[in-house]
Amino acid sequence: MYEGTHWRGRLAFDGLLSTGNTEIDVPAVLTKMLQLRGFTLRPHSREEKAEVLERFHQRWMPLLVNGEIEPAIHAVLPFESAMKAHCMLEGGDNFGKIVLKF
Repeated sequence: MYEGTHWRGRLAFDGLLSTGNTEIDVPAVLTKMLQLRGFTLRPHSREEKAEVLERFHQRWMPLLVNGEIEPAIHAVLPFESAMKAHCMLEGGDNFGKIVLKF
């Protein structure tokens, strides 16, 4: 029935780079039966943030350490290129993290 398509996935938003509005393709969300989820740590107390960090550490760190999952890294730049990295973020053309290397 849904052969060849990706459906019943999750689209997660974690934090914000700006406070501006964005557009979502609602028909795509509906036809692919996506779940939208959003999360930010900003309004939470230090204790709640520590609990989130501990849960992350227990659940995901073993998978990261053994290579079962990998972070999405768009670019690795020398620290001296911090201005370039910032411009890349402002441009919004990156998919994944931009890492500065010392």
